[in-house]
This record gives sequence, C-alpha cells and structure tokens, in this order.
Amino acid sequence: MRFLRPSSGPSVQTRPIITVIIDEGVELIDTVTFYLYTPQGLQSLGTAEPDGRLASLEMDARGLASGSYRLLAHLQGAADGSWWTGPVLQVREMEPQVELLGPRDVPPAPVRHEVLSYSDEPLVGAHCALIDEDGNAADLGAGRVVAGVADISWNAGAFLPGEYELLCTLVHQSGQQTSHRWPLCLADAYGLANIWPAGNVLQDEIALDWSAATLPEELALALTYSPDGGGHWVPVIEATALNLPQALDTTHLPDSPNGRFRLTWNHNGIWGQVDSGPMVVQNRPPPPTLTVLEPRPGQLLPVDAPIIWQAHTADGGDVAVEIAVRRVGEAWRPLATGLAASGRYTWATTGLQLGPGWEIEVVAVDDRGERQRAVVSDLTLTHNRPPRVRLIWPDSDVTLNGETAILWSAFDLDGDTVTIDLYYSDDAGQAWYPLAEGLPNTGYFLWETAFVPPGSAYRVRAVARDDLTERRAQSAGISIVGGAASPEVRLMLPTADTAVRRTTLVCWQTLRKAGLETVSIEARELRTGAIEPVAAGEPVTGCTVWDTLYVPDGQYALTITGRDAEGMIHVESGHQLRVANLTPDAPQIEWTELPSLGWQNSPIMLGWRSTAVDGAGAKVWLEASADLGATWKPLASMSAEANSMLWGPPPGQLPTLLRMRLSAAGRAVQSPTRVFYPAPDSASLPELAVSVAASDGRAAVRWLAQDDEQHELDITIVGVNDLGRQITLAQGLAEVGELAIDTIQGDRPLTAVCVLA
Repeated sequence: MRFLRPSSGPSVQTRPIITVIIDEGVELIDTVTFYLYTPQGLQSLGTAEPDGRLASLEMDARGLASGSYRLLAHLQGAADGSWWTGPVLQVREMEPQVELLGPRDVPPAPVRHEVLSYSDEPLVGAHCALIDEDGNAADLGAGRVVAGVADISWNAGAFLPGEYELLCTLVHQSGQQTSHRWPLCLADAYGLANIWPAGNVLQDEIALDWSAATLPEELALALTYSPDGGGHWVPVIEATALNLPQALDTTHLPDSPNGRFRLTWNHNGIWGQVDSGPMVVQNRPPPPTLTVLEPRPGQLLPVDAPIIWQAHTADGGDVAVEIAVRRVGEAWRPLATGLAASGRYTWATTGLQLGPGWEIEVVAVDDRGERQRAVVSDLTLTHNRPPRVRLIWPDSDVTLNGETAILWSAFDLDGDTVTIDLYYSDDAGQAWYPLAEGLPNTGYFLWETAFVPPGSAYRVRAVARDDLTERRAQSAGISIVGGAASPEVRLMLPTADTAVRRTTLVCWQTLRKAGLETVSIEARELRTGAIEPVAAGEPVTGCTVWDTLYVPDGQYALTITGRDAEGMIHVESGHQLRVANLTPDAPQIEWTELPSLGWQNSPIMLGWRSTAVDGAGAKVWLEASADLGATWKPLASMSAEANSMLWGPPPGQLPTLLRMRLSAAGRAVQSPTRVFYPAPDSASLPELAVSVAASDGRAAVRWLAQDDEQHELDITIVGVNDLGRQITLAQGLAEVGELAIDTIQGDRPLTAVCVLA
C-alpha cells in the first residue's frame, strides 16, 4: 500500500483529502482507518472502505495546532490487519484577518465598535474587555453577532481618561478562538478629572477647582461620596454648569480612611463619570488606640505581675493611662492613674486572694476626653516566681565532636523543684528538636553528637520548669558538629538586580570566618568582560564606596573574594546588578519594614524604599487582598518620599496579602506581595532583670532576659552620657551575661546604662 495524497512538506489545506492505493493483487481488505500521530498520542481521523484499489477520506485540520504530524493507516482484513506509515504533514493555523471599526479616540460617552473577520468561517461569538495601563481588566460583556459581524456597545464614560487596550476574544464557526487587541484612548471631554483638591486627607471645607473644565450650559452634574472605597454611594451635590459649587463641606460626610468621590455628568441624554482616587476624610479624631501587651487572657500571674500597654492617638495628642483590677463580680480597684501612653507597671499581688477570676482594666484617655478601654480576663494569681536558668556550655562558636557536656545553672526563688528540658537546633534556631526532657537539675547532661548529622548551625536550649511557669536560655553562638565548616562571606549592599548610580555603598559580612583574613571585591562588565577593582585587602566585614561614574552603564557581576593570611582564595560569592548613570530608572519600590506578625486594632509601621523619576510627585498606595490576590483594595496613600506609614489593621478578619503601588510620571509599579498574619489581641514582651556595679572608672553590667513565648532574644546595651547622647556599647549579646564597660566614653562620663531585649 502507498499514499497518493497529501504529500510531505507543504502545509495542508483546512480540509485535505487523504487517498491511498492498495497494491495490485491484495484482496480481502475490508476497511482502512487513518490516524495522526500527535504529542498526545494517536488521533483517529476516520475509517474508509476501499473503492477498488483506492481508499479516500476527507480530513479536518482546522482543529489542529500548528506543527508537524505523521499520517498513519491501518488496513483491516477478515482475519488480521497491518499498519502503514504515511507522510509528515505540516499544519499551520490560519489566523483570520480581523478589523475594528469605530473610534480609537473615544469620548466619555456610550460608544459602539464593530469587529469584522475576513475568514472563510463566519463569527458566531465575541467577548470583549478593557485593559488599563496597570493590566487591570474591566469586562465589557459579550457582543451581538449579526451576519458574521460582532457589535460591541459600551459606555466609555464609566472609565477614567487614559490609555487602554480593547481585548476581544472571537469564536468562529469551527470552534476556533482567537484573541485580538487594539489601543484606545479615553478622553476627558470636559476636563473634570482634576477638580479634586491636592493631598489625600480632607478636613473641614475643601475647594473644588473647575478652572480646567470646559462645560456646556446644559451639562448636569451629580457629586456622590463613598465611605467604603466604592461599596456604597451617598449623594452630596447636584448642580449644573451654570451654578458650579466652589467648595465642599466635608464635616457633613462620614469620616473614612478610604473615601472616594464620583462626579457623574449628563448632557442631552449622554452620560459619563469621573472617580477620584482614595482619600481620607477625617474631621473627628478617633479615640485613642490601645493595646494591652501583657498579661494575656488565661495567664497565670506571678507575685510581681507586669502590665504592659501601648496607646496613641491619630493626631499625636497626649494620652493618659489608668489601670484598675478586680475579681469577677466585685468593684474595680484603682491601681494607677496618669501613666504614660506606653509603658510598664508592676502589680504587686502580695496580700490578694489567690486563684482564678481576676481581671485587669486599662483605660486610655486623650486630651479631648475620648476614652478607649481594654479588659484582660480569666487571670489567676499564683504568688509564684518563675525559675531562673543560664546556659553555660556550649554558649559560643565552638566545634563539638563525640560526647559533649551541656552545662547549665538553674534555681527557683520559691524553692520549688526545678526540672530541665534540653533541645537542639541544626538550623541556627529556626526549628527545635527535643534532646532530653524531665531531667533533674544536676547542671549537666552528656550529649553524644555522633547521633546527629554533621552541620555548622547548631544551637542548644535549656528550659527550666517549676510547677506553674518556665523560663529558657539558649546558646548565643552557632556551633559546628562533626568537623570544621567552610568560610562564608556574603555581599550585603547593593542588593542583587538593583540599579546603582554615582557613588554607591558596598557592604559585606563574613558569617563564618574559618581562617579568612581579608576580602577583595571586583566588578566585571558582562558585555565586555572588563574587570574594575572595587576594594582590596579589606577586613572580613565592612563597607567601602564604589564610584560608578568611571565605568560604562550596563550589567555587572559584583564578586567578593575571601583570602587567608597567605593570600589563598577560600571562598567567592556575589551577584549581578546594573550601573545606570546615564539612563533614567523606571520607578521602583520595595519593602524595607513589614512585620510578619501584627496585633489586631493596633497600628503597625510599614516602610518602603522607592525611586521615581519625578521625585516629590510620586505617590505610594497601600493595597490589601483578602482573597489570595484575586482582588486588591486600596487602604491608604501618601507621598513616596515619606518612606513609611502607620497603618491600623481593621477589626475582624485581617487581609492576608499586602503590597505597595508606586505611581510616578504617569507610570505605576508594584512592590512584591507580602503575607501579613494576624495575631491575638495581646502579645507578651520579654522580661529583663539588670544590675550594675561601678567603681574606679569601670562598671559591670549583668542581665538576665526571659520570654514566655520562647522567642529568640537579642540584647543591646546603650550608654547615656551627661549631655544626654546615646552611645551603643554592645549589641547581639546572649540572653544571660555580663559586660565590663568604661564609665568614661570619649571625654564624657556615662550617667545611665540601658539594656534592651
């Protein structure tokens, strides 16, 4: 058998005829079934019965994607069958020629477009959407198809002026779908897009600027306001072009952090609208925001119970805090009044009835008399003092092999029996695994390190427990188990894939020295391979300045090399960046401060770093999504130069995703999305005990820090001289320790020492 048509190579028609001829003398062939070999497997084309020695079948290639396909034939006789290989067919999808009829410069009014397809197959369906410059799509619905022409009617007045694309998906009679885009420009016919006042915080009476508007006398206007970002609209002003309002009194509007204004116009039956961006309407300052950080509901309180709070007002006014306590069902007993807006108060519970049923009330009062109240319930007085614990060994960067002794010191001021639990981490403290639990307080434990995998990021934790409470201590340094670790040096600034210009700060950090003595840095231009030295013989951790004005613009690989005392290379690392002294950057924005955990109803600080071509004209919008990024809702905005904003998460279900959007010089970019996890209404702060002994120009500072929630603690010690200037004496210290300091720093005496956990 052999194939007569089609032949190999040329593209097949949309409905080609397949014909085979059966060799002379072959008989008893009942059917011939044709197949295409596709990436998904064999696809049957149909079955034909021989007419004499010929068998033919019409093939429909319109549903096939462009590509090469092998044609196969299966001959079936009375008893058996045989397979035959045919030619390779080249299939090419035929894109229909499509034309858009209608205006490309679209007025803000109802408009009609027609889509024509010059194809053998008529159109049977069309669905269109309008795409803005940020890639957001607005559905325009399905068009009406009459005689193969799609009619798309929509109201351009419902969209803001600007550059858009009309995206239409066309459905042809064969079922083939094609997508087409056309640029459109939506005009601001009457100049109404700029009547809103500058700034996004509105108070009292605001001016409306009609100077750029060109309005016919018959034009009717209606101004509405939405306090919930567009969810609901309330009427504000109705007017005509002859009696335009020059001002708007916002005191009659509901306060809102996400207000919007909408101006709807109607001219001879043709209407449109212009929306403002998000605006804050704030005429009545809200009551103070109050968060009780300690204690938490259901907590067991020791003899001296700490009460910790934070309060503030939106306008930065003064706040006074009052504290009262009671047993459930009894009257409140005042503890303290006139306390600072944020602080700590120690409640001495000696002499009070032990047991459950206690409550603490914290009230914040601002200078206008507005009050905010928080009550912490289900508290139990125990008169217990938690145990103290200190990890003695290993507590620094050491190498552990074989059997190692873990040493600790623990005691309980109440004389309660103390038991010890030991844990280890092989990833510097991100995850902890039990090593031994319920140990007697002997002060030591023998750990056979051969039973854990070798690694260079081990830490040890000791937890001391009495009957009611517990405290922990862990090694400050990172230990090596199973041999020496290789050195590790990391380039910190500039970060990867950033654009740098002029003089740029280059910083590096050696995470594990392991014999390194110096580092050198060089920049290699990726286009030419030219190498520019940046630094040589520098300390293993530090910074230098790189003047990029002496190198051409382009992509560079910035490499840092660590050497030992003999100059031998031990480690190299780095990343790519771009030098852009002559080319203006597109706007960029990235997070610099975003807590992954926040307290409900308590403002948090969000920070960013941005670059924009128009400087002070750039604005940043905070947007949130509660549906995994399907939709985004603007929350607040301010000038990009501020670099930070205070955001109060709303009550109830918090958004799970946050992002920043930078708008500058008509262009907009978005920051990476970050996840924001809600936390309970209160959270605890670490406890800290400090003592200082000074003599003969020297002082010894001793401290013990504990955290009920087992968080990692970092200790910083700051000195204050007689001029009130703060001097950082040490940082990154362990939770338990002692530091010797000079009481004369520079030429000034220290008057105070502050320990921060």
